[in-house]
Order: sequence, then C-alpha cells, then structure tokens
Amino acid sequence: MTASDVSTTSSRNLGRFVERYGIIGVVIVMMIALYAMEPEVFLSLQNLTNILRQIAMNALLAMGMFLVILTAGIDLSVGSVLALAMMSLAMADQRADEDDDEPRVSGLVGIAAGLFNG
Repeated sequence: MTASDVSTTSSRNLGRFVERYGIIGVVIVMMIALYAMEPEVFLSLQNLTNILRQIAMNALLAMGMFLVILTAGIDLSVGSVLALAMMSLAMADQRADEDDDEPRVSGLVGIAAGLFNG
C-alpha cells in the first residue's frame, strides 16, 4: 500500500463520517454559540421546560412509531390519523358548548381510525 492509497482511504472514511454524523457537530456548534451569546437564558430551567413542552407531541408520536417499527410493523398513516383527529377536535370545538367534550371526540376519532387501519 502506498501513501496515496492510505490518504485516499482515510479521506473516504472521513467523508463517510461527516456525511453520517456531521449534523450532530453542527447542532453542538450551534448550541455552544447560543450559550456563549446568552448564557443566563439558554440553559435556564424556563427555557428547557419551554423546549420540552414544544416537542411533547412529536416525541409521543415518535415513541409510538418507534414501538410499531420495533415490532416489525410499518405504519405510515400516523400523520394522517393525527390530522384527522385534530380536524375533528377543531370541528367539535367550533360547535361545542361549555361541556369540554372536544378532547374525547378527538380521541375517539383517533381510536376509530386506528381500529379501522388494523
């Protein structure tokens, strides 16, 4: 093996590594930059709580999809069922009185769609 072969192989490996894990490095650099600009705000309890609240729905959907894929079942209808449930929530909210039945209606629509899909 010559020096040029080793150099080519190592540059290929570096390229693959950056292609696979480069986004993690970008996120880490962005976090460090944001922390350097506003250290008292970025890692505050209020900011972290706000971030967790904002990602709660997507995290729940991701965990559900993870379990479905883990059991070798592939279900691509999660987004459409979520949209259907949210539309039923909006429609029930427009027609509702003060009894707050809207979340139950939305949940029942989601359950019915899940039972229909199998």
